[in-house]
Amino acid sequence: MVQGRIQWWTTPWLSYPLIIAVVTISIALWIETHRKNPMLQVRWMRSRNIIAFTITDAVMRILLSEQNVGAAGLLANLGYGNDQLITFYAVILAASVLALVISIFRTNAMDLRRPVIFAVALIAIGAWLDTDISLNSAPYMFYVSQFMIAFAAVYFMGPMVFEGMFRAIANGPAYIISFSVIFSISQTIGGLAGAAAIQAFTTIRTQIHYADMVSSFNLGDPALMAQVAGAGRILSTQITDANQANVAAMGQVLQGIQRQATVAAYADLFFLMATIASITTLILLLNYLYHRYHKRNPLAKELAAIAKMREAK
Repeated sequence: MVQGRIQWWTTPWLSYPLIIAVVTISIALWIETHRKNPMLQVRWMRSRNIIAFTITDAVMRILLSEQNVGAAGLLANLGYGNDQLITFYAVILAASVLALVISIFRTNAMDLRRPVIFAVALIAIGAWLDTDISLNSAPYMFYVSQFMIAFAAVYFMGPMVFEGMFRAIANGPAYIISFSVIFSISQTIGGLAGAAAIQAFTTIRTQIHYADMVSSFNLGDPALMAQVAGAGRILSTQITDANQANVAAMGQVLQGIQRQATVAAYADLFFLMATIASITTLILLLNYLYHRYHKRNPLAKELAAIAKMREAK
């Protein structure tokens, strides 16, 4: 997933480490399943609740890639360097600290799903705000949206860890290692998959937008010829040959079109992430309301088991 976006996905040798990974992981899981005292509780790890937990955790990490790769990537493509993004990252830091403090004091072990739904909703709102971008977008225009996403990135973590730990402890101390593996894998794979998918998506969409814009080129368009002429006048002070100056001017205009295509690709990305986050919010909310309507706690069984353990002590 790391090398795919660097070497690109059609590179033949990438298939070999992927095959090795699938084979070796499968062998490892088979060994753990048939051990007398397994370190990993594979049967528990593939249960419905744990799979749902893993998918939710991975989807959250994928959605959060909108910040690390999406917004930051767009600003980098627009020419903003680290020195110009100090306030941008300060806003993200402030949101993360605020989310940590609120999560410490507000997390309720009896209601762990609500903070996760709230976090996904914040990501959806932030992504929708980011869809309104242009070549003139500046870092300050992302402060509100990225504050919300950075807040969600930390705020969802506590409830997710609590839920996973409750499910593990209720089955016995031996299951804690299995939870640690599940959580770390979902976070790692989700983060890598999110970054890889975003970069692949933006690269492909940029190429499509660029091809569409260039195909609609009309050399007789007065506005286009004015851009070329303006760039040519500026370059004529550096290039004495008129033909070379015109070629360089056309190259600059094409670079401008490339930037427009890049911005359009990131707008598509933010729209896609906002849609996925909105659908995820709706699914989690419906599930939450279903349990509330039936007055059931999804962790009732685990909480009861933990309560018995405490009483036994």
